[in-house]
Amino acid sequence: SYKDRLAKTRNAMKDQEQDFSSEADAFSTSSGSIYSELQVKPEDEYTKALSNGSLSSSEFEFNRQQGNMTTLKVPGTVSELYTETGEDEELNFDPLDEITFNAGFGMKTSLRSVIDAGLLSAVEAEELITGQITHAEVERDLYRWLFAGSSAIAGVYNAKDDEVLTVSEAVEVGLLLRGTGLELLEAQAATGGIIDPRTSKMYNAIEALDEGLILDYQLDTVRRAERACRGFVTVDENGNGQRLSLFAAMKRGLVVESRGLRLLEAQIATGGLIDPQAGHRVPISAAYQRGLFDQRMNGILEDPSDDTKGFFDPNTDENLSYLELLSRCVHDPETDLKFLILMENGAAMRRKRRANRN
Repeated sequence: SYKDRLAKTRNAMKDQEQDFSSEADAFSTSSGSIYSELQVKPEDEYTKALSNGSLSSSEFEFNRQQGNMTTLKVPGTVSELYTETGEDEELNFDPLDEITFNAGFGMKTSLRSVIDAGLLSAVEAEELITGQITHAEVERDLYRWLFAGSSAIAGVYNAKDDEVLTVSEAVEVGLLLRGTGLELLEAQAATGGIIDPRTSKMYNAIEALDEGLILDYQLDTVRRAERACRGFVTVDENGNGQRLSLFAAMKRGLVVESRGLRLLEAQIATGGLIDPQAGHRVPISAAYQRGLFDQRMNGILEDPSDDTKGFFDPNTDENLSYLELLSRCVHDPETDLKFLILMENGAAMRRKRRANRN
C-alpha cells in the first residue's frame, strides 16, 4: 500500500535528502540539467501523476488528505520520480516501473520494458511522465507491439462461392486438410489468439471452443501453441515458478524444434517475437538481448529449406514459410484481416470436387 511504501522509504530518503538536494541544485544551474521541476500547482501535480498511471486513485486520495505535495521533480533521464508529501514524509518511487500499459496477452507491461525494447524513446517517456503527452496517446502508439501486431491468417476465402470461412469450417467441409487447419490455428494462437473472421475478435483456446471457432480434437494443440505468447510455465528445483519464452522452451526440449520454428516464424512475420514475461512484442535486435532468439534460429528462418518450411499452400501443395503464405493471402481493408484464398482451379478445390463425386 501507499502507507507501507511511505514508511519503508522514509528513513532511507532522509539519509539521501541532502545528497539529492545538492545534486539537483548543481544540475539546475548547469546548461545540461537532468532535472526539470514542474511549475504547476500541487493539485495539478497530483492530477498528472494520477492520469499517467504513476499514482493510483487510492494513493491520490491519501495524499490529498495528508497535505499538499510541495515538489515534484522528474529527471530528464526518467530514472526516478521524486515527491515530497509534507515536512516529515517523503516517497521515492520509479515511474519506469509504476507506469504500466495493458497488453493483449492477458498481462500488463511496464514503461521500463517498452523503453528497454526500443519501442519508446527516453524523450517520449519523459514527456509522458511530465504530462506533455497522455498515457492514452502512448498506449495507442504502442498498440501493434502491445497487442496482436498485424493479422495472422484469419480464415479462408472460397473464391468459387464468394464466402468467408473460419479455418475449422474449411476443414469440416473438406476445403482444408486437417493438418493444414491445425497449422493455421497454431499460428493464430501463437500470435495473439484464435480469430473470428466475421467479428475480428480474438479468443483464447477455451473461449474459441465455446464460440465454435475450433473443434474438439484441435483444442489441445491450440492450447499448447498459445503458450508461445503467454509463456510456458515451469517449476525449478527450488519450487519457484518460471515463465519461459518459446525459444527457451525449445532449448529445454519442451517444444519440438520443427513446431517451435513454425511458431517463431509466425510471430516474426506478424510483427515481432513475443516476450511472455514482458507481455509485448519486441524487434529482433531486442529479442537477441532478451534471449528470445539466436543466430542459429535466425539463419534457419532467413534461408529456409523445404524441410523447415512449416506451412502448406492448399492451392499448389507447396511447403512455404508463413511469410510466403501471407503474401498469397487476400487482405480485407475493412477489417484489416488476411484470408487464405482458395482458387477454383487450385489443388484444394480439385480434391473437394473429387470427394464430392465419390
